[in-house]
Amino acid sequence: MKRIIFLLLSSLIFFSGCSVGKTYLNKDSAYKLYSQGLLYENEGKNRVAISYYQEALASDPSSVEILSKLAIVYLKTGSLKRAKNFFFLALKKDPEDKRALRGLALLYLIQKKVNLAIDQYEKLVQLYPKDVSSYLALADLYSKKGNLPEALQFYRRIITFSPENAVVHYNYGLLLEQSDKKDAAERELRKAIELQPNFLRAHLALAIIYEKQKKYPPAITQYRKVLDLNEKSPLIYQQLARLYLEVDETKEAKKILEKAVNLGIKDWQIYCSLAFIYYQEEKLNSARMLLEKALSWEKNSTIYFYLALILDKEDKKEETISHLKEAIRLDSNSHLALNYLGYLYAEEGINLKEAEKLVKRAVRLEPDNGAYIDSLGWVYFKMGKIKKARILLEKAAALERDAEIYEHLGEVYSKSRLYLDALASFAKSLELKPSEKIRRKLESVYKLIRDEH
Repeated sequence: MKRIIFLLLSSLIFFSGCSVGKTYLNKDSAYKLYSQGLLYENEGKNRVAISYYQEALASDPSSVEILSKLAIVYLKTGSLKRAKNFFFLALKKDPEDKRALRGLALLYLIQKKVNLAIDQYEKLVQLYPKDVSSYLALADLYSKKGNLPEALQFYRRIITFSPENAVVHYNYGLLLEQSDKKDAAERELRKAIELQPNFLRAHLALAIIYEKQKKYPPAITQYRKVLDLNEKSPLIYQQLARLYLEVDETKEAKKILEKAVNLGIKDWQIYCSLAFIYYQEEKLNSARMLLEKALSWEKNSTIYFYLALILDKEDKKEETISHLKEAIRLDSNSHLALNYLGYLYAEEGINLKEAEKLVKRAVRLEPDNGAYIDSLGWVYFKMGKIKKARILLEKAAALERDAEIYEHLGEVYSKSRLYLDALASFAKSLELKPSEKIRRKLESVYKLIRDEH
């Protein structure tokens, strides 16, 4: 709303700022005073301008031009009550005065009287059927009210007046997208780009539409165009990297993120994303250096969490725990850090009461997260609470097919002497992720079954 008020006020000032010819005023003295007021108004001296306009009005009380001008200047200075009075006086003398109708509509917008503003703009389009600015205002107001069909109708009229206006096609495209008319929205945005090839916002809007439809290759093409037009936007680097990862093009994602870092873009999300790719590539030193650099300007929970992952991989348990604690201190709702620290304690067989509290908090934040429920079940297993562990691990396995969950469940079944169930769980774990460790566990269960029989 603030944006449209600013634009309408600007157009109103431009429209009314032109000098009025002598023939429009009844007396020479009024014309001179009016002209003097215009000069002061153009210099930004609105209070002085008002005094000249008032003298001009005293010299020619019948002038609609002076009444409208006084109303507009009062509107500019925030004197809404006086502005409204002068707009009404102007419209009483000439109900079709464009400046007064437009000014009164803007005044109602400032007062957040949207329906009254719409009434004024409706009068304007009836009186001046080719007044594009009024159609634009109505389209925007109906859109804000949620009446998209009416807003679209106005845009269809606007396009007949301005078929070569890229911005009009862009705005129409956005409204069509809001109305869930994706194909039509795409056509309008492409038309905007055809008319104005470097129209950054149109490329961005088209990229977002493709992304929502999971059409990742064309989305990537549009985001790359946006990046060509604005190579300093951190968000576009993030989006491009994420989409490349969606289509399993990790190398391209890495290139994009490295480009951002080399350009000196300081964005912790870019640094974390790139560090995680390095982590997956076993380039632990590169990942750690990147995150430590990010920490030099941004103390962030996620950065500490990613650093903890690297330190854990390097088997630096004390430092890992320290970084996870810092991540939780900075963000008490960091379910990733809460779960990881609790699970780490369980794996080490230490601080099991604290581990239970930490993982329970993570589960409360993400109640349907199979990995977190698995962690809590594993904590109970380590505490010797086998029944509780079994209930939770079976629930985790129902939520998520994961090799580690099935491994844990196999351990619980084995401990409960449910060897056939243990055998099935270890087999599922091995199927999902081949491992010599799980193969040995399978063999040990086979041996237990043979011994029993």
